[in-house]
Amino acid sequence: MRHSRLDDIMRILNAVRQVSVEELTTRLGVSEVTVRKDLNYLQDLGRLRRTRGGAAIVEDYSAVRPLPNRREEHLAEKDAIAERAAALVKPDDAVYVDAGSTCARLVAHLSALPLHVVTNSLDVIVGLAAAPDVALHAVGGNLRRDAGSFIGPSAVRTIANVRVDIAFLGATGISPDGVFSSENAIEADVKRAVVQSARRRVVLADSRKLGAEAFAVFAKTGDIDLLITNDIPEAREFCALLEIETIFI
Repeated sequence: MRHSRLDDIMRILNAVRQVSVEELTTRLGVSEVTVRKDLNYLQDLGRLRRTRGGAAIVEDYSAVRPLPNRREEHLAEKDAIAERAAALVKPDDAVYVDAGSTCARLVAHLSALPLHVVTNSLDVIVGLAAAPDVALHAVGGNLRRDAGSFIGPSAVRTIANVRVDIAFLGATGISPDGVFSSENAIEADVKRAVVQSARRRVVLADSRKLGAEAFAVFAKTGDIDLLITNDIPEAREFCALLEIETIFI
């Protein structure tokens, strides 16, 4: 019953983008107390953002694709991008590794190095937990299960209090006018904090992300130092217009 009601809330939000507790109470036929509990729960999951008297959408609920599905796609491209990205890392660097299926492929290339690794990714935490020379720092926060990422205010505060030498960030879309976007606005808050805390910012994105646009902006070309993507003619043409340093794999 509750699961169905939560889905109903997300469908309503996807249609109207912002909704009041009073309206949800009427439409769902439950008490305000129940609606507030549901909204708080969905916020903890990273599915919405509470507003005064209601909630606002943070992602296109219908477009979200679970991480397990994305993990198995385009592995050759993702592995090549991750291997080239890892070559930028020096022993004893402090490195941030973002959540996402491409960034997760970095684990195999970082596990033997002496590093400080900061991450919000459950996959990276699990992958590097047994690496003897990696000092692993998890940012904490609320787990967004669809992405295997920790998000929310405590994750942002943790990142704001560290400095990393190099940050590897994923992106759902990179628009023709140089806007880097994520599918979830609360996740984008974390990415923006990383952009502020890193000395060098590197985006890892296969060429399918080029020209795409997602729900929440987290950076523009001036905020990113390097893009690593796979080498196809369309990618070279696109990146030439972006005027951003790019490594093609």
